[in-house]
Amino acid sequence: MDEEMKLPPYVVRRGQVLQYVRRIPGDIADAFPVVRIQRTLATSDPVEAYGAAARITTELDAQFAALRRKKGFAIGIIHVDAWSWPDWEQLAAWFKATLIED
Repeated sequence: MDEEMKLPPYVVRRGQVLQYVRRIPGDIADAFPVVRIQRTLATSDPVEAYGAAARITTELDAQFAALRRKKGFAIGIIHVDAWSWPDWEQLAAWFKATLIED
Protein backbone atom coordinates (compact mmCIF):
# COMPACT_ATOMS: atom_id res chain seq x y z
CA MET A 1 0.00 0.00 0.00
CA ASP A 2 2.85 2.43 0.79
CA GLU A 3 4.12 1.99 -2.78
CA GLU A 4 0.85 3.48 -4.08
CA MET A 5 0.73 6.49 -1.74
CA LYS A 6 1.55 9.79 -3.42
CA LEU A 7 4.57 11.55 -1.95
CA PRO A 8 4.15 14.99 -0.36
CA PRO A 9 5.37 18.13 -2.16
CA TYR A 10 9.17 18.50 -2.28
CA VAL A 11 9.71 14.85 -1.33
CA VAL A 12 11.63 12.46 -3.57
CA ARG A 13 12.75 8.90 -3.11
CA ARG A 14 16.50 8.28 -3.23
CA GLY A 15 16.97 4.55 -3.03
CA GLN A 16 14.95 3.43 -0.04
CA VAL A 17 15.08 6.77 1.80
CA LEU A 18 12.83 9.77 1.27
CA GLN A 19 14.42 13.20 0.98
CA TYR A 20 13.12 16.75 1.03
CA VAL A 21 14.38 18.70 -1.99
CA ARG A 22 13.35 22.30 -2.66
CA ARG A 23 14.79 24.97 -4.93
CA ILE A 24 15.64 28.34 -3.41
CA PRO A 25 13.32 31.03 -4.83
CA GLY A 26 15.13 33.33 -7.24
CA ASP A 27 14.30 36.54 -5.39
CA ILE A 28 16.25 35.39 -2.32
CA ALA A 29 18.77 33.04 -3.94
CA ASP A 30 21.68 35.36 -3.13
CA ALA A 31 21.14 34.65 0.58
CA PHE A 32 22.04 30.97 0.15
CA PRO A 33 25.28 29.26 -0.91
CA VAL A 34 23.32 26.54 -2.77
CA VAL A 35 20.54 26.51 -5.37
CA ARG A 36 18.41 23.96 -3.53
CA ILE A 37 17.89 22.61 -0.06
CA GLN A 38 18.17 18.85 0.44
CA ARG A 39 17.44 17.11 3.72
CA THR A 40 17.02 13.46 4.46
CA LEU A 41 13.73 12.54 6.08
CA ALA A 42 15.40 9.39 7.45
CA THR A 43 12.39 7.27 6.57
CA SER A 44 11.01 5.23 3.72
CA ASP A 45 7.44 5.59 5.01
CA PRO A 46 5.39 8.17 3.06
CA VAL A 47 3.10 8.71 6.07
CA GLU A 48 6.06 9.75 8.24
CA ALA A 49 7.40 11.80 5.35
CA TYR A 50 4.21 13.90 5.26
CA GLY A 51 4.75 15.12 8.82
CA ALA A 52 8.47 15.70 8.42
CA ALA A 53 8.02 17.50 5.08
CA ALA A 54 5.29 19.72 6.55
CA ARG A 55 7.60 20.77 9.40
CA ILE A 56 10.46 21.56 7.00
CA THR A 57 8.13 23.44 4.63
CA THR A 58 6.82 25.57 7.50
CA GLU A 59 10.37 26.31 8.67
CA LEU A 60 11.58 27.23 5.17
CA ASP A 61 8.50 29.32 4.36
CA ALA A 62 9.14 31.35 7.52
CA GLN A 63 12.81 31.73 6.65
CA PHE A 64 12.00 32.77 3.07
CA ALA A 65 9.39 35.29 4.30
CA ALA A 66 11.88 36.79 6.78
CA LEU A 67 14.45 37.21 4.02
CA ARG A 68 11.86 38.85 1.77
CA ARG A 69 10.87 41.26 4.55
CA LYS A 70 14.54 42.09 5.10
CA LYS A 71 14.86 42.89 1.40
CA GLY A 72 11.66 44.91 1.40
CA PHE A 73 9.70 42.38 -0.66
CA ALA A 74 7.07 41.73 1.99
CA ILE A 75 3.43 41.83 1.02
CA GLY A 76 1.07 43.34 3.53
CA ILE A 77 -2.08 41.46 4.36
CA ILE A 78 -5.30 43.35 3.81
CA HIS A 79 -8.11 42.41 6.16
CA VAL A 80 -11.35 42.31 4.23
CA ASP A 81 -13.72 41.25 6.98
CA ALA A 82 -15.31 44.68 7.15
CA TRP A 83 -15.46 45.29 3.38
CA SER A 84 -18.78 46.31 1.91
CA TRP A 85 -20.08 45.42 -1.54
CA PRO A 86 -18.77 48.71 -3.06
CA ASP A 87 -15.29 47.86 -1.76
CA TRP A 88 -15.40 44.54 -3.63
CA GLU A 89 -16.72 46.26 -6.77
CA GLN A 90 -13.84 48.73 -6.62
CA LEU A 91 -11.35 45.87 -6.34
CA ALA A 92 -12.96 44.09 -9.30
CA ALA A 93 -12.76 47.28 -11.37
CA TRP A 94 -9.06 47.63 -10.50
CA PHE A 95 -8.38 44.02 -11.58
CA LYS A 96 -10.26 44.57 -14.83
CA ALA A 97 -8.29 47.74 -15.59
CA THR A 98 -5.02 46.01 -14.74
CA LEU A 99 -5.79 43.06 -17.02
CA ILE A 100 -6.77 45.36 -19.89
CA GLU A 101 -3.44 47.20 -19.55
CA ASP A 102 -1.51 43.94 -19.73
